Amino acid sequence: MERATGILFFTLLIIGLAFFIYAARQVDPEKRKKWSSLGITVESTALFIFGSASLLQIHFSAQPTSTGSISHLVQHHGKYPSSDFQLITTKGDNVALHADYSGIRLIENEQATVKFIQYNHTLIDLRMLTGPSQGWHLQESDGTLSCWLLLLMGLAGFWGARHEWLRNVNAGTSTSQVDAAVDTSSIINLR
Repeated sequence: MERATGILFFTLLIIGLAFFIYAARQVDPEKRKKWSSLGITVESTALFIFGSASLLQIHFSAQPTSTGSISHLVQHHGKYPSSDFQLITTKGDNVALHADYSGIRLIENEQATVKFIQYNHTLIDLRMLTGPSQGWHLQESDGTLSCWLLLLMGLAGFWGARHEWLRNVNAGTSTSQVDAAVDTSSIINLR
């Protein structure tokens, strides 16, 4: 499901971008507005679908707890610190995990108990069991905040496209009413 969601997301983004490029090449301002609004709608649909699908996958994904040894620890420092590592469980399974923490408390070859989201292998709870960090506890977000942000961006785009569409419809209605009034007065003057 996550692969299909990703493919749909990027396909809609590319289609929306194509509508924006087509709109930029239009000479008529009305056509440009129409195609831009369509591009915003498609881009907003992509954000909304991806955000809601990710939110549902996180919510309904299993959250297993495993105990094992930390191995293949890679820590990324800088503006967005994080850690990627594998947990070799007591059963011999190998679980790849990602954490937003990067620091001296995660130690290669030490024992830990972790709880993670199976859908995206995001660490949500870790407790060190051995070594100098024994007893240290880490809790992290499950990632739903970024999903809500995508949902809100999608809804804002829908609202903006709808507002633009209504403004164009109302402008078209008032223009046709003025044209009808001009036609009626010219008929009266001809008599």
